[in-house]
Amino acid sequence: PAGRKEIILLTASILILLFAGLSFLMSWRGTKPKIAPSTLNLAGEIPPHSRLKLDETALNPTFADGAASVPLPKDQKLPFQLTFAAEGYDSKTLTISNLEQLNRPIDLAPQRSRGTLILKPQKRCDYNYISMEMESLLPEEIQFGIPLHRGSGAPIKELSDNRIELPTGIYTIKLIGSPSATSSLTIPERITIRKSEESIVLLPPSYSGQFKGTSQLGTAEIRIDTETRDTRSGLTFNSEGFCQFEYVAGKLSGKVSKMKLDEKGCLNARFTDSAGGPSWDLRAILSSDGNALELILHSRAPLAQPLSFKLLRKLDN
Repeated sequence: PAGRKEIILLTASILILLFAGLSFLMSWRGTKPKIAPSTLNLAGEIPPHSRLKLDETALNPTFADGAASVPLPKDQKLPFQLTFAAEGYDSKTLTISNLEQLNRPIDLAPQRSRGTLILKPQKRCDYNYISMEMESLLPEEIQFGIPLHRGSGAPIKELSDNRIELPTGIYTIKLIGSPSATSSLTIPERITIRKSEESIVLLPPSYSGQFKGTSQLGTAEIRIDTETRDTRSGLTFNSEGFCQFEYVAGKLSGKVSKMKLDEKGCLNARFTDSAGGPSWDLRAILSSDGNALELILHSRAPLAQPLSFKLLRKLDN
């Protein structure tokens, strides 16, 4: 009958409307924005002078034991961006897109700002190891109490393009000799490493070799040999050489020992005459190209005049 048909159509229409409404409700619930918790926890040795932003809004974190607790705005929606900045560190931006990221502290892992030390060995430079010790932070970093970088070193020959990446700061550079080099040398200039900049260090020639020359006093010849060995206390250097002088007032021949380079790169040593005469304090200054040596001797005998010679490196050295 017609009435029954109308009831069936009406019932079907109602069911369709209910199904459509239910689908809409489920769709609406699925697109509902995710809300972040009220606090964001960060880990990773975060410096207490850090500046944090949520998108473009500055945050007020609480720092304790290398971690940070950050209050978030009420009903903060996901996703959002967290930006980190601090003097002496690289800036960093994280995207927080799901609630799973917030179930545990987020490891921010700040990285120190770094620059590049470039080594340029000069001719006859046979130092084979370099060590870097941070003396202080940069002036603009000191007030923030950033930890000093611990001393580090590297074999020079193993460096890629003679480049070393270092945290920003002011460094002392020390060159350590090989068996063919004299002791070790501290470069007198302090090296400043700035963010994303390059600092160039010229590595001077070593004193090892044989030199010969003349002056108004006569002739002189000196040979410098060294030996390097390991001990439990670290690297030590045993250096000795042979020195011979012939001059107007006489002749000297003997050994050179107790060699040591000062911070200006000058060689200081003790010369002992094999004939039993008084010992001499020897000071040698090497030219920048490593080919010439200025030699000055001061006798420990009373009233003795110093001797001065200018020597050239022998070509077979």
